[in-house]
Amino acid sequence: TTMEERDEQAQLLGLLPNVAAYNVAKSLSPLSSIALFQASRAARDLVLQHAPKITYKPGSRLLVANVFKRPSSHESLGMAAQRKGNLSLSLMNDEHVFGQDSEAWLAEVFQASLSSALAGDPWVAVTELRLVSHADKKLTIGALAGAYLGPAFPALQRCTLQSIAVHGSALFLGMAGCKNLQHLTMDKVQLDETAAAAIQLLAHSTTLASLNFDAGQQGNSCSLPALPAPMTSLHVQGKHQDWERCITPEVAARLQHLALPGPLTPSRFQWPVLHTLITPSVMLGQADVDQLLAHAPHLHTVAVKWISMTESRADAACSWRSLTLDPRHAGLLLAPLAYLPLKGITHLGGEEFNQSWLVFDGDADGDLSISELAALAAAAAANLAGSAGGRAMLQAAPLRLYIHEREDSQELACAVAAALAPLANCSDRGLSVGLCCDTSGQLIETLHESLGSCITQLTLGNVDCDFYVYVDATALPALCSKLPRMDELRMCDVEGLCDVACLTTFCLRMPRTIALRVNHLGPEEVESVTGALEAFGHTGTSPEWYADDG
Repeated sequence: TTMEERDEQAQLLGLLPNVAAYNVAKSLSPLSSIALFQASRAARDLVLQHAPKITYKPGSRLLVANVFKRPSSHESLGMAAQRKGNLSLSLMNDEHVFGQDSEAWLAEVFQASLSSALAGDPWVAVTELRLVSHADKKLTIGALAGAYLGPAFPALQRCTLQSIAVHGSALFLGMAGCKNLQHLTMDKVQLDETAAAAIQLLAHSTTLASLNFDAGQQGNSCSLPALPAPMTSLHVQGKHQDWERCITPEVAARLQHLALPGPLTPSRFQWPVLHTLITPSVMLGQADVDQLLAHAPHLHTVAVKWISMTESRADAACSWRSLTLDPRHAGLLLAPLAYLPLKGITHLGGEEFNQSWLVFDGDADGDLSISELAALAAAAAANLAGSAGGRAMLQAAPLRLYIHEREDSQELACAVAAALAPLANCSDRGLSVGLCCDTSGQLIETLHESLGSCITQLTLGNVDCDFYVYVDATALPALCSKLPRMDELRMCDVEGLCDVACLTTFCLRMPRTIALRVNHLGPEEVESVTGALEAFGHTGTSPEWYADDG
């Protein structure tokens, strides 16, 4: 279309009611927004009046929706910022500024807003402000820009500081006095010593309800002496810091979202409206769990390092729906899974969780007997089977039984395998099971009795076990008649009666064809097995060699 045609179309759009024009501008693709912006003054005015998001960069360049480069003054930005309705404004520095540093540019933009306010046209449309820089092209807020930010955007409700540098105390002093600021996010912000200390001024805000702060390596100086009275959400990440001192009974009574990198003792408080608790370095105890069950009736998301329990609460009323633990730093994992109220959990997660809860290495097992360990395994299996999150976890990764440095490993392995019977009906798709323990025909038969109806893949040994699993003379013969749904067998870092001759015999005796993948033999030895099978005219199960990475 010609310039005149685009101008005529823009004028027609301008005749639409505000709601319709807003929806048209909002639905335009970035390229369409740019084309419309470039069409004419009428088209530009339409976009500025109705575009929900605008990005503004140094060099007096206005970007609508995506990328648009055009020499202009702050007048164009002012047109958008003075309109009726809400505007999300991003002030971004992703290129080197020619002839002007970013601190001076920010101050100039804020001064333009103040001048407009003095003329009776304040920038009241800006309710959300993002200050963003990329890579080494740092956007810097100094004393002048920091002092101007609050007065420049009197209707500001949300502010995000991302990868910028803050110098001096003016910014946080101004934010503490903002009359409408409710949500503040600071992500990878570089603070000089004065700015780091000035963060404490936010405690005096009368409107701040949410603080999301990635403290990075700033250290303990970056914390608040107290939380603002309206605050209901505190999310802190980064270097270990002591924010627990901010939590008082009055604060706990109003917090809805709490995430801290440092220590926290939930048993000290009541949490009547808390719905999210994230403390990745904290281990909860029995008293903490009991307090949360009794005095956090709306808590649905919990993420902690680990939970240590001595008494069962499996049948307790519980509002939790998501539970994330980190089993890499825990001892025996059976107790919490046996004792926690998991029935309502729809998401149960953690680092290699499904491969960690059946680990018995002697040290972490304490003085528990085989019967006591088996009872815990049975309770944990029943608890997981009764939980949607537990069943999903069992499907997400192989279920691994790891037993090492125990003289009673065979007896324990059979006792635990029998205890896993509640998992048999967890999924119609079947389970993948790994045995990182010495394997005998008795263990295979026990697995057959408890989980034989659902095991579809079995792995003997594991490259992550750091020891060789011994396969005795009865194990492979038992596999020929047990585990009827098993369609794949893997053998990794095993030793014993599983050499070329034993593997050849196993393949010949296997009554059905399954995938057999091995890496405890070399490629040449595997070829000798397949050659022998071909000589016998065998067309069923035959081994395939694979590398350690799968």
